[in-house]
Amino acid sequence: MTRRRAGFSLLELVMVIVVVSIAAVAIGSGFAYIARTQALSADLQRASQIAQECADYIIGLGRKPGFYGGVTPVAANSAICNALPAPGGAFTRTVDVTDVVGAGAQFCANTWACKHVRVTVRRASAVITLNFMLVNY
Repeated sequence: MTRRRAGFSLLELVMVIVVVSIAAVAIGSGFAYIARTQALSADLQRASQIAQECADYIIGLGRKPGFYGGVTPVAANSAICNALPAPGGAFTRTVDVTDVVGAGAQFCANTWACKHVRVTVRRASAVITLNFMLVNY
């Protein structure tokens, strides 16, 4: 009669080590994905705040009747939000203002002065764009 020894064999220990290492790699990559997602979410939130701050500033210019006319259309990046603090943190802010003209322009009557404003804030892969229209009637 042979007695079997108590304990684990070398093969069983190697198999446990392999299974645990595979699980550790999977969990580690999951944590890396979560960290990247949280960083992107924080960048998007900050970009939204910067864009909203600029949009609020532009809309605030119209508190006096007829002042929206001073929001000058530009072909490229406007300097209208340069009075605000710089975005910082590798964020860039661009503001494009264009006139909305023509009798067929949607939401803008012939006698109104309408401008389309697009505020874009980006940092790496986080891009936020706010579009709105200023109407001076």
